[in-house]
Amino acid sequence: MTIMILFGAGSSVPFGIPGMAEFTLRFLEENRDLSAFIRRIRKSIMKSEEMIGVSFPFDLETLLSVLNDLSGITDKKPISLPTASLLLAEGKKFKAAQKEYGEKALQALDRLVRFIFDVCMKPVKKGQKEGNFRHLNNFYGPLMTVLNRRPLEVIQSPIKKIYSTNWDLCFKTWADYVNLPINDGTVLDDQSLPVFSVKKFDSESRGFIYVPLHGSLDLIKIVRPKGAGAYEDILKIPDPIRYFEDKPKNIRNIFMIYPLEAVGYEESVKSPYLEMLNNLSETLRCEGIVFIIGYSLRDPTIGSIFEEVIAEKIRQGSISPLSQDLDSRKKEIAQHQFKIIVMNPNPEELMENLKKSYTNLLQTFVPVRIRFPQTSDSNFSEKYEAVLRKLIVDLQIIGYLNESHLRSIKEVLWREYKISIPLPSKGISVTP
Repeated sequence: MTIMILFGAGSSVPFGIPGMAEFTLRFLEENRDLSAFIRRIRKSIMKSEEMIGVSFPFDLETLLSVLNDLSGITDKKPISLPTASLLLAEGKKFKAAQKEYGEKALQALDRLVRFIFDVCMKPVKKGQKEGNFRHLNNFYGPLMTVLNRRPLEVIQSPIKKIYSTNWDLCFKTWADYVNLPINDGTVLDDQSLPVFSVKKFDSESRGFIYVPLHGSLDLIKIVRPKGAGAYEDILKIPDPIRYFEDKPKNIRNIFMIYPLEAVGYEESVKSPYLEMLNNLSETLRCEGIVFIIGYSLRDPTIGSIFEEVIAEKIRQGSISPLSQDLDSRKKEIAQHQFKIIVMNPNPEELMENLKKSYTNLLQTFVPVRIRFPQTSDSNFSEKYEAVLRKLIVDLQIIGYLNESHLRSIKEVLWREYKISIPLPSKGISVTP
């Protein structure tokens, strides 16, 4: 049985890093002098379906797209659809809008990227200050032990492939802290510099393969003579905090990839984004189980890949539409060869969002109703233990965990994390 994990922005909420929508709210709270300007952008994006026939949420990624266009720092690309919505809503031509808003947009963009970096790097800075990353291990260690179904010293080969749509470095930092190798898609070019290469993800490696679909804060864009790498202008830096704090203007070099519809086709094809999407599609076709953690499934490009692959799986008979009762799906999916398990505190809301575009995904995802606590919570250990107990029971019902897995997990969670998980009663499991 092969296993894939998709981490969304919500997977970092336990470390105080907000999701996409809350990111913009927090930024506005700390930059009230920009609020009138950003409210104009928000108003136009909220009208996007009326203006251009495509609905976009007002969140961090759409705001970044508009600020990139208006600031003029990427003049040689078509404008994004959110920016087109702004122009139509205000009756302005692009050059006129750039002239009117350019300076303010550049100011907002610089502050926003700095804000993103500072918020996302807080968990890493905390670990550097304290001399360890125990707070990351307190979350990832137990969760990945459960998903791995055994001690992490033996990473189950099928669970290697992890995709992410967030930008922070929490997972990669944790993997390094617990000495688990991680393949992050970088190879040395003929100048001995670490360049980004999507093909690296298909190579055999120990530990995790980590595919950053929307980019990462340790990848930067530079201009240099062509090397041997697939993307010679995208490098990995070993210490992002020092790199950007030594020279604050370097912050504009952060390499973040936004959804295809937000940045425009031409910008995306010049980035690794399309290659990584193809990699995701190929991986999904080989998977037995997909865990989706902290991801809203709103990205229409990624959503369409899931729709296409699920349609193929339905035709092949490895999955079939499930009942409307979400809680009944756990038992129904147990015998299916292909499972999409979504960890979400409010699956009904997720279902409402999926109804707009994704018939197959809507009919086949299986919810696990859990909300991860923040690691800073004084009652984190108690709350997290309750979450893990719920997760383990649900995964047993789904058919992912059997009694042998449970005994191994119970022993590791107590030995490594002092988390006590009783073995569920016999008869709960429907594992074949």
